[in-house]
This record gives sequence, C-alpha cells and structure tokens, in this order.
Amino acid sequence: MRQPGFWDWETRQSKLNAKKDLLVRLNEIVPWETFRSLLDGVHDKPRKSQAGRKPIDVIVMFKLLVLQQLYNISDEELEYPVSDRLSFMQFLGLGLADEVPRCDNGVAVSQTIDAAELD
Repeated sequence: MRQPGFWDWETRQSKLNAKKDLLVRLNEIVPWETFRSLLDGVHDKPRKSQAGRKPIDVIVMFKLLVLQQLYNISDEELEYPVSDRLSFMQFLGLGLADEVPRCDNGVAVSQTIDAAELD
C-alpha cells in the first residue's frame, strides 16, 4: 500500500465528477443557496453564549436531510457514511480536513428544520 499523495483527493474527486453520480448532478442542478433565506429561520433562537460548537450551516443541514431521504439513513447512522464516503463529503462541500457535522447530539436534522416553523 502506497502513501497517499498530495493530489489523491483531487484525483478521486475528478473521477467521481466524471461518473456524474446522482449527488454530483444534484449539486449541478439545484441552486442550494436559494434555500438559505428560507432556512435561516432554523437558527433564529439566540445562542446563550459563544462557547461550544457552532451550529451546523443551514444548507449543510438541508443537504444532510436530502442524504437521509435518498439513502434511508437514520439520524443516528448519518455521521458515519458522511465521514466515510467521498461522494457524501463532496455533496456537502466538505474536504478531508473539515469537521463532519455531529448528527448524534439528540437534535435530529429533520426535527430541527420542522421545529423552525418555516413559512
């Protein structure tokens, strides 16, 4: 087994993109940022302090919900495939060095979005 090279990540990403995987196509055709204004209500509750983990970006949270629906993944199971699959990381806009959002903190992604009572 050889040591990973500097360009291995980019090479794998380009191979995934060339295959036009479902997630690659979704990122190409869905204008995710147009949902931001609607989803910003998810974090309307003011934080008590700046200590602790920052909230998950609303677009990433929405994409996590899409992954759950597409692949029938529960909240408890979601963190592992996001950490493990390059296609999931790329879909979410995460790199190898980025922290994977924790999905096991008792606040389900779908419940968080539902509780926001988005108009």
